[in-house]
Amino acid sequence: MFAFYLGNFTMDNIQICSTALNDIISYLTKQQNFKDFDEKKREYWMSLFNIEKYETENKKFHYNIFTDGKCGVITLEKPKRNKNKRY
Repeated sequence: MFAFYLGNFTMDNIQICSTALNDIISYLTKQQNFKDFDEKKREYWMSLFNIEKYETENKKFHYNIFTDGKCGVITLEKPKRNKNKRY
């Protein structure tokens, strides 16, 4: 038999993705979810977080941040190569 006590439950970490960021912005500005968010999501992310300094030609921001309140981790992805370009 197992017993679980959730009285002092706290989250160890959170993930902020584009959907969560849209919800956070909507809550703080008291507006409905932004209809143009997907089109302008890079603009929103870059205006709130200084992520560009971590991007390179081979690594681009993947619109996810993980944090435990003390440190943060950003997700980067390798952009798809142009199939017509030969090396």
